[in-house]
Amino acid sequence: MQSAFLNLKETNGAQNPDGTTESAESLSIWQSLKGAASNKPWLLLACSFILLQTFWMLRGNSAIFFIKYVYGRPELAPIFLGIGFVSVIGNLSVPFLSQRFKNRNVLQFSLVLGVIGQLLLPIAEKMRSVSLLIAGSVIFLIAMGITFTIVFAMLSDTVDYSTKVLGLNETGFLSAVPMIGAKLGMGIGGFLAGQFLAWGQFNAKAAVQSGRTITFINLAFIWMPIILLAAMIFMMQFYRLDEKELQANKADAAAKVEPKEDVEYDANN
Repeated sequence: MQSAFLNLKETNGAQNPDGTTESAESLSIWQSLKGAASNKPWLLLACSFILLQTFWMLRGNSAIFFIKYVYGRPELAPIFLGIGFVSVIGNLSVPFLSQRFKNRNVLQFSLVLGVIGQLLLPIAEKMRSVSLLIAGSVIFLIAMGITFTIVFAMLSDTVDYSTKVLGLNETGFLSAVPMIGAKLGMGIGGFLAGQFLAWGQFNAKAAVQSGRTITFINLAFIWMPIILLAAMIFMMQFYRLDEKELQANKADAAAKVEPKEDVEYDANN
């Protein structure tokens, strides 16, 4: 294991369509920042990572309070919190969706679907409908399965855009920074979950919470996630990267490279 790392060498360069390797100079942090700032699709996606993780953590940390104090059926908590596995359906659907539609459109579709699932939850609470509660949660979770999968494919697209269009080889930087943003969003979401309970004057000893507390739990679990999802939908209107066109241009460039003619060796000469 140690020898594998000792003998590992980094090749800093991009491979051309003809198979040759083109060396590239390492970019400084400042150059990487300037390059990233000129990559508008990447900027939009990096901000989306923050919003995505913020509402996900906020909603997740508020779920038990919603089912116990707002819906008033704490015995449903294991089912309500345990159906997260259905998001796999969304994960598995992404390859089929991305083949037929642009990645941006797939993301927007999943975000709209997530909003629809969220809106069903307060309706289920008013109607006291368990089936509608579960249906809304399933729709939301499938939508999030699509969302969390497609954003990583889109991140790869922005890296290709930087390399092929902007001429900047900063794959590591562009891939790492959104992950930092995601961690930031997780921290913000966790903080807000506690703050909403504090603002609502939540009393852990009370079996029945005040109207103010119920309002803030609803804000944390239902309405703030919807607002953040809507913000992402709006932001994606400005995401102009067409990954299919980018791949087509890449394929055209590869096709233009003529293969070298094989020279036959004549033993008589």
